[in-house]
Amino acid sequence: MNARKSACNASWHTGFTLIELLVVISIIALLIGILLPALQKARMAGRAAQCLSAQRQIAVTTNAYLGDFKNQFMVANPSNADHRWEALLADMYRMGREIFYCPEDVKRRITDWDTDNRYISMGYNIEGLGFSGGSNKNPFSGASQGEFSARLDLINKPGNTLVTLDAYKPQSTATANQRDRGYYVAVPEKYMWADFQPRARHDGVNVVFIDGHAKRMLLEDTIQSDRPTEAVDINKYSIWSPVY
Repeated sequence: MNARKSACNASWHTGFTLIELLVVISIIALLIGILLPALQKARMAGRAAQCLSAQRQIAVTTNAYLGDFKNQFMVANPSNADHRWEALLADMYRMGREIFYCPEDVKRRITDWDTDNRYISMGYNIEGLGFSGGSNKNPFSGASQGEFSARLDLINKPGNTLVTLDAYKPQSTATANQRDRGYYVAVPEKYMWADFQPRARHDGVNVVFIDGHAKRMLLEDTIQSDRPTEAVDINKYSIWSPVY
């Protein structure tokens, strides 16, 4: 009998008290609180790297397009939706659609393409490289014209002229299902073309340049007017301009 009591007492003393359990739970909760932001940051960095890699592939494929079409850049907004820059790359060069949707662009999904192929995460340098329609200006001549396509051999600094970057339509846009969502073209400032702006999604903006290199930049550095006296708007921004 005494031996049984001793065994019971021994097993009782080896268990956890309520206070001890609460302390353990508190420590676990504290560790989760410390580690979770780090894990979220790591996940964000992974998604940002995935988006940056996608833009590099877009730059490589754009250069393949240039080789096939006499160094003439794509026109971003032709009347035929199948000839938009993203549609040409997705279909003609078989890049597929998924590459145009960044995981950090949580308000866009690949099914948006079926509604309108402009609803993607990356904006094309429309004013600098190629447009159709409207009264935009040729950045080389400063003349207003209905359609423009830059030629690769005339671009002064391919390593400093962007092709695409993270972009969106802002909250102020009239169409509700487009607000604060990715979009297929971009310009550096609101007054140039109010609906299409660069977007910081991952502690910065992913930008890819004509020579194929890509990097993350501060949003402010993509919209800074560094040539305030230039007569042609796009030429105020050296990374957007094919001239400077």
